[in-house]
Amino acid sequence: MKGSIASINISDAKGESKTPVQGKTMLRPGWGVVGDVHAGTLGRDVSLLPREALGGVSYGGYGENIDTAGIDILGLAEGTLLTIGASVRMQITQRGKVCPSRCSIYYQLGNCIMQEKGVFATVLEGGEIKVGDEIKVEGTPFSEDIEWILANCKRIAVFGASPKTDRPSYRIMQFLLEKAYEVIPIRPGVKEILGQRCYPNIQEVPGAIDLALIFRRSEEVPPLVEEAIEKGARAIWMQEGIASSEAFQRAKKGGLKAVMDRCIYKQLKARDG
Repeated sequence: MKGSIASINISDAKGESKTPVQGKTMLRPGWGVVGDVHAGTLGRDVSLLPREALGGVSYGGYGENIDTAGIDILGLAEGTLLTIGASVRMQITQRGKVCPSRCSIYYQLGNCIMQEKGVFATVLEGGEIKVGDEIKVEGTPFSEDIEWILANCKRIAVFGASPKTDRPSYRIMQFLLEKAYEVIPIRPGVKEILGQRCYPNIQEVPGAIDLALIFRRSEEVPPLVEEAIEKGARAIWMQEGIASSEAFQRAKKGGLKAVMDRCIYKQLKARDG
């Protein structure tokens, strides 16, 4: 997937629209756009919007640093890696945001689409960028981890396992059992699912765990990752629709393989042809 930079924008005051920059602009690793007031915001070095979402508003009007063209920036998952121009690499860390209060942008434009359509990224490798530079999806930091997990993780603890047959966790557990994986449901108050004994938490599971497969709301994931690390799990997998950058980064720092916002059923089916 490829696109390009439509505009680069900076400002010297927060809560205000940004002004397009002419010529080249420097991005600094772990900092953002040099000269912009929002640079240095932890985990949100750079903000992006698709040009198509502006609806007639001028570039930088919503306070975004980079307007993109020809790329489905809104469809990219947290953790996706991008290359821009000759040397810049960045990683998407957040989609959308919660504003603590309404700023001047809201009152000028009547709304602020950054809350819904804003994409935020951290700069991994810096350099100069300019309007027209190519933006390319390099992949996700867990693309290699997916193959490793599918090949090496045979004993799987399932957070959010459900005894209800219409739930994704039930159907995927059934599929994994058919594929000869050992599946251990984690579900307080339930004795067994699909003939497999349930445990109230991962710490009470006897023996080692290869993979913690998570079917819980994104905001509930970080403490589960801590439990998986404490248990000595080798990897964590957040099922499709579940994404927590905080939990993902914690898992990687803890030495675990990690995947988020991917369906293990789909990945196994694709792997098996």
